[in-house]
Amino acid sequence: MMPRLLLLVALVGLILAILRLARDDSGLADGASRSPQQTGYYLRDSTVTEYGVDGKVRLQLAVRSATEDPARQIVDMESVALDYFALQGQQWRLTAERGQITPGSEVVELEGDVVMKGERGSLPEPAVVRTERMTLDTAAQLAVTDAPVTLGFGAYVIAATGMRADLKAETLKLESKVNGRFNP
Repeated sequence: MMPRLLLLVALVGLILAILRLARDDSGLADGASRSPQQTGYYLRDSTVTEYGVDGKVRLQLAVRSATEDPARQIVDMESVALDYFALQGQQWRLTAERGQITPGSEVVELEGDVVMKGERGSLPEPAVVRTERMTLDTAAQLAVTDAPVTLGFGAYVIAATGMRADLKAETLKLESKVNGRFNP
């Protein structure tokens, strides 16, 4: 009688152990699926230069770091500086704390203390746009934001909400709440 009881207790213990192991294994499978996504690539202190069909530099992008996230199909960038040559004799320098770009895309999303400085050989001073976020479409040659902006040109400063700059046509449209200060 005692050996049968011992055998029954051992059998119940074995079944409980198997069930516990099966539950732990399923927890591992769930945990494995929640592991961090793999990085496509990671760059530090890098510069990428793109040339136009004429062989001249079209844009130059420098970042402190860039990390590709294949799941989202986005490259996250930190400490971004972008020199963009939209037209002959025209240079735009955009800087931001962060940026994102989709591989193969010509649209750069910038965020955090975005400064866009435009220089033209014939102008005495650069135009400077400051905002918290901006989208630059290099194919369409447009810089757009719906955030508050300040536009400075020498002693002149204009504040507004939203901006659309057509870099090819060399026009800049302030969207709303435009307020300017002009010092003689």
